[in-house]
Amino acid sequence: MKKSSTTDRIPDSPEAIERAALADPDAKPLTDAAFKRMRRTPQAKIIRRALNLTQEEFALRYHIPPGTLRDWEQGRSQPDQPTRAYLTVIARDPEHVARVLNRGRNQIPLVRLSIRLLLNGQLPSTRAPSSLNLPPPGKQGNGVSMKTTCL
Repeated sequence: MKKSSTTDRIPDSPEAIERAALADPDAKPLTDAAFKRMRRTPQAKIIRRALNLTQEEFALRYHIPPGTLRDWEQGRSQPDQPTRAYLTVIARDPEHVARVLNRGRNQIPLVRLSIRLLLNGQLPSTRAPSSLNLPPPGKQGNGVSMKTTCL
């Protein structure tokens, strides 16, 4: 049995490289039908990797449910047209989008607490501004109990 040297196995011309590639049963070129069946790499994954973020960090920063992001990246579902536009905006100016989305984020819990206390009559002034049209504490408004809808 003849042993082959490394120079026998590595083609040296472009034609020899192409012949060797076509002869390899594991490296056959894609047919048009096979190419059509393939899915594009989801754009969200490319953007996320370019920003050097984990799925959890990307989802949190851009207010995308982590399961949805995972489904997009694994090809189980695809973002709809408005979401693709949103991803394009993120790709073009990620810092601005994150800044706008997270502006005042630290103030939201305080606002929620104030609303809860107001609706339960626990604020010093239980009277809401008339422009809010809030029902008295514990009463129903628009057919929905305010206690259950309070954040």
